[in-house]
Amino acid sequence: MFSVATKTKQAGGHDKLVATAAEKLNRAKDKDYVAKLEDLERITRSFRGIEEAFAVQGGREVRIYVQEDRIDDLSAVNLSAEVAKKISAEMTFPGQIRVTVIREFKATETAN
Repeated sequence: MFSVATKTKQAGGHDKLVATAAEKLNRAKDKDYVAKLEDLERITRSFRGIEEAFAVQGGREVRIYVQEDRIDDLSAVNLSAEVAKKISAEMTFPGQIRVTVIREFKATETAN
């Protein structure tokens, strides 16, 4: 944004107008970016057994935490494929989006 305003100022003095236009463009990009992340999280949370889902790495990856008592290891593998297919069908995006399903089991005991 700064370089655009500087070049315009040197060319004719309309730096304030260009800076305002650049800010509006950046706000629109920010809204599109947030909408993309929300869409990714909405799509992933629509499946059964999802405990939590997060879009990370600028929307290039979705991390899905599943309920370990409802989703077994094989179902976790199948779920990642199903989510990836649904994302491809419902969204347009450049590049790839990685779908990571995390199934965690914790066992805790206290020693006396």
